[in-house]
Amino acid sequence: MPDTPTAYYGFPIPAANDPADAPHDFRALAQKIEDTLHDGYTIPNGGLYIGTPTTPQSRVSLTLESLLSGADFIEGHYQGASWNAPTQDTSGFGSVWVLIKNGAEVNRLVLAQDGAVYTRTVANLYRPFPYAMATGSAALAITAAASATVAISHPSGRFTQSPICTAGFVSNGNYYTWIVSGSTTSCTVGARHFDNAVATYTGTMWLQAIQMTPTASVGLRASADDSSTHLATCQTDGCMNAGESLGVLLVDENTAVVCGPCGQPIEDVVEA
Repeated sequence: MPDTPTAYYGFPIPAANDPADAPHDFRALAQKIEDTLHDGYTIPNGGLYIGTPTTPQSRVSLTLESLLSGADFIEGHYQGASWNAPTQDTSGFGSVWVLIKNGAEVNRLVLAQDGAVYTRTVANLYRPFPYAMATGSAALAITAAASATVAISHPSGRFTQSPICTAGFVSNGNYYTWIVSGSTTSCTVGARHFDNAVATYTGTMWLQAIQMTPTASVGLRASADDSSTHLATCQTDGCMNAGESLGVLLVDENTAVVCGPCGQPIEDVVEA
């Protein structure tokens, strides 16, 4: 066998003047391949393809691309009538893509570098999954009073931003509830009798907490609902909804529209 094997993986190659010994040579090559695959297979350039890029429709190919200089993703998946060569995402959103392709149409499921998960539709709309969620319950005791509050803790380390919380009594419509305060670790909920009557009551309070993105509790709505009567566009600088025309259902022309992410009133409201 030669002193210099193949350059990258070190597979043994018999020299031209070596004695013919096929069993020995094949065993040496097989053992080297075994060791290479067992210890972790590294692709120095290009990609690993499962299936064929020219596969017919309804076949699926999986491409795991090595990270190129400046790239910030490993690309995923193909399905449809034609193959779409891997393309670097320069939008700053992606780390891992799963592409669902049918002809020219492509939808993407993205796992971002910051841990966020969202879909990116053919129309280039982003629909995020909640980054973190939690539910909880607690007994709220009202003793000879019209109202009371209770703090409900979140799972440890669940939230990186103070989540949006909603709460309510279970099976009791005599009290309205509100969020007194909230943080990344807990939420304080208040309940008051609807006619401010003094009473003694202990009930179960349910809580739901949502953080939409790694850096914000609120999230961007992707598109208008079919039932929308108007389009509202936030013009607040720095708001994640700025410039986005979002559908709203207004039953009264005098109804105020407020932007969820920034909390500012929206004046740019037109009929859909």
